[in-house]
Amino acid sequence: MSSMKRRQELSGIHVVVIDDDDDARTIMKMVLEAHGAFVMVAASARDGLATLGQVAPDVLLVDLTMPIEDGYWFIDQLNAQARHGGRTQPSAIAVSAYGEGHEERAIRAGFDAFVPKPFDVEKLCETIQQLANRKT
Repeated sequence: MSSMKRRQELSGIHVVVIDDDDDARTIMKMVLEAHGAFVMVAASARDGLATLGQVAPDVLLVDLTMPIEDGYWFIDQLNAQARHGGRTQPSAIAVSAYGEGHEERAIRAGFDAFVPKPFDVEKLCETIQQLANRKT
């Protein structure tokens, strides 16, 4: 794939990355921005919910294994807000280094997709693009 196409692959797609790990947030932000996405980050599930009060992203990337409130807590809160507020819910991708058992549980909990860490960049971008296109 040409570098020009790669940079525009996620052009116009707004993503919020919610992960408690500084390095993971930084890497995901850099990678997604290099592919053309507009990216905001949040360091916790609560911060992620607060961010959604300010922006309306196309896709969320949510770490499942955060301390205090984890990704499952986050998706429960997001689903409850959507049911009560009637607000359009962004697509949500669960990310985790613990793949076994989490993928099926994440989908049952309401996530639209699961991407294991360390992530394959092309797979991650493809998943984001598919979910963003599904909303349009």
